[in-house]
Amino acid sequence: MIEPGTVSLCLRAPDLERAKGFYTHLGLRVIEEVPGQRVVLQQGSFKLALMSFLDANVINFRGGDAFAIQAHMKQAFPDMEGEAERYTAEQYGATDDGACWATRDPVGNEILFDTHAGEQGPSYVRQRTREILADALAELEALGADTPFVDTLRKEVTAHPEAG
Repeated sequence: MIEPGTVSLCLRAPDLERAKGFYTHLGLRVIEEVPGQRVVLQQGSFKLALMSFLDANVINFRGGDAFAIQAHMKQAFPDMEGEAERYTAEQYGATDDGACWATRDPVGNEILFDTHAGEQGPSYVRQRTREILADALAELEALGADTPFVDTLRKEVTAHPEAG
């Protein structure tokens, strides 16, 4: 089994402010914003990226090895399109150099496997672990869960913020 990374949905949003208003009104919170280009919202562990520059909606996988994922998937689906590639931050206006593979699933949905250097290694694993636990805690609290387990999780997640 291959680890594809963290998945999020990227929606085409030509009117970024209107789309942002809609999803924040539903209760998603803004966690990142690049004015005029992208807004990333979150509800529990689900992340939704609204992007003004997309031509189509995209399922985005972050943190996996694009080359290994491509090799793995092409064994079962040899006609998958696209080739994994290494890129520089300047090429794609990214925050760091990385590797990606743009393809489509068998029914035509666009998929992007994209990972840069900051999304790998022990430091990233610690950071993502804390994010995942914090997201789980937020979802449990939103559901109204109030158990000793939730209290223990809350203490553990907030005990060492510098570890993330």
